[in-house]
Amino acid sequence: MRFVLYAVMLLLLLPAEGRVIRVDDDGGADFASIQNALAMAEDGDTIEVLSGVYAESVNVTKSICLRGIDSGEGLPLLDGGGMDGFVVSSYGVNLSGFIVTNASGWGAAGIRVLSEGALVTRCNVSDSFAGVLLLGGNGSAVDNNITECHFAGIVAASSDNAVRMNRVHKNNNAGILLLRSSGNLVDGNDASYNLGSGIKVYRSNDCVIRNNTADTNDYGIVLSESHGCAVDGNILESNDYGIYPYLSSRNTISRNTARKNDYAVYLYSSWSNSITENDLRMNDAYGILIYYSDNNTISSNDLRSNEIGGLSVRGSRNNTISRNAMGGSPHSLHIEDSERNIAAGNGISGGETGVIIERSMNNTIAGNTISDMLTGISIASGRGNVVAGNNITECRLGVEAKTSPGTGISANTIERGSMCIHIIYSPSSVLEGNTLRQSSSGVIAEASDGFAAIENSFDGVPRAVHITASSGFRISNSSITGASAAILVNASKTGVVDCNRIYSAAEGIRLQVAYDTEIAGNHVTGAKSGICLDNSNGNKIERNNISRCNSGIVLSRSWKNLLRMNSISHNNNGLTLDEGMYPMESSENQIYLNSFVQNINDVVSYISSNSWSSPTIIRYIYRGSSFESRMGNYWHGLDLEDRNSDGILDRGKSVGLEDDPYPLAEPPERYTLLSGI
Repeated sequence: MRFVLYAVMLLLLLPAEGRVIRVDDDGGADFASIQNALAMAEDGDTIEVLSGVYAESVNVTKSICLRGIDSGEGLPLLDGGGMDGFVVSSYGVNLSGFIVTNASGWGAAGIRVLSEGALVTRCNVSDSFAGVLLLGGNGSAVDNNITECHFAGIVAASSDNAVRMNRVHKNNNAGILLLRSSGNLVDGNDASYNLGSGIKVYRSNDCVIRNNTADTNDYGIVLSESHGCAVDGNILESNDYGIYPYLSSRNTISRNTARKNDYAVYLYSSWSNSITENDLRMNDAYGILIYYSDNNTISSNDLRSNEIGGLSVRGSRNNTISRNAMGGSPHSLHIEDSERNIAAGNGISGGETGVIIERSMNNTIAGNTISDMLTGISIASGRGNVVAGNNITECRLGVEAKTSPGTGISANTIERGSMCIHIIYSPSSVLEGNTLRQSSSGVIAEASDGFAAIENSFDGVPRAVHITASSGFRISNSSITGASAAILVNASKTGVVDCNRIYSAAEGIRLQVAYDTEIAGNHVTGAKSGICLDNSNGNKIERNNISRCNSGIVLSRSWKNLLRMNSISHNNNGLTLDEGMYPMESSENQIYLNSFVQNINDVVSYISSNSWSSPTIIRYIYRGSSFESRMGNYWHGLDLEDRNSDGILDRGKSVGLEDDPYPLAEPPERYTLLSGI
């Protein structure tokens, strides 16, 4: 609306119909000098200047229409002789149709406008310090001019002007420069082949830069210390920097097309800007680079197929990156040395890495769709970053956290890749609520103390969870179907594996060289081995339900473990302590309060020596009465008497080399244990 008012104002400022005065340097007209004609003119007159060369500096002090006419030898040429060509110092002057040259002194201008409401149109200014200079000329319009100057083509150091449809080429500093002004419109200009900037906005606020072309400049459009501007619908190609906001805020950069630049948009030390709906593809470095800039919004841009990456965030905080299209680059989104940024709802497909986070803290990567990458999301040397709700498909590696303590990875769907999640040297990281499907490997956590995997789902993942060289870990409440190795813990200690549901796995839970780990409350069915301890000592296996496996629980070279309150049923072998051609002894284990039901072989033990009853007397309630006794295991089908009705059979059961001296009359869940356990 503001620019409509400008147009109305300019129409009102056109001089009222007056005399027509003609100037011809060859004589035969009213005057041979433009300045002499101006001396005789009055407000409202029109001065028509015919073809010729006029060597003078013209001071326009009256509200007139000054028009160049091609009378057969081209437009009239004004030679400023090193000084200003035209100086407009009267209100509402209409200046058109001149070639202006040689206003070449430092600070000189081909056309200098000092008053308001001027219209400068169809002029060609060259070999001058500045082409058109609006200095105090508020509310003026500069339309359809051509400039090629030493410093800048068009300079607006005043406010509420319109600069439209000009061709500003080969100027040495800027094609168009808005200088310490406000409310200017720059629309539909061709600002190309300039040294420096095509369009530069310096300390100017609330300006509109739209529908311009800036090609082959150092900088296409620069916003320097400028605020509240709109940069809309421009085309920028083959610049070093397409759009370059510096120390600027509250600007809107939208619907621009920037290609073949080094950087399409380079946001430097700027804040609270909005970059939306731009086509920023096929640039030589990045689509957008955010450098030491905070609280910006980057949304709905096309950032695909840039040479290095789609978007890079460096040393920046609290930026929101959403609904952008990225991919076809080595690194689509790169966040480094930054914190508290949010990347949400972006679509990333094709390339080497979808999202990289380096040396950064507390960033959130959420709700993105990432596909067909070597690595979906990579976090290195970070802390407290969150990866949540992303859909990652057909990536060789879904998510990796390396030397990144406290990483949170939750509610993601990762499928059809090689490795879903890799955690290495990243203590206290948490995986929760993820769905991992149809991939070669699910979760590998290495040297990551305090790691936790909770309520995750694995379907068709051969190696579901693998923990190595870690302590204080937890694998809990997860569902695993169709794995060759569901949960493998290697060279680790003081962990917890609890309440997991494992179906149709070759190996359910395996501890290999693991210590002081608790395996509790798990449900394993249809596995080759339900729970296996290999060379693992001092662990607790309790309250697990192991059924329909070839071997329910297997101990190989494993000593001083506690097996208690497990339900072991319908397996070929319930508990295997040593077997094979060269059996390995597993001794000094405490095995009691377990339930062995309908296994073909309840226990396989040839050379091992273990304890089959509680080490101390237990107080318990059985069928409403209180008793005290040491307690063994329940052996389904054991036909012995319990004459004193205390729930302990009167004779022991032979188990391998030993006896269970206190076999239970019923499964352990029929007993209420009070103390001693």
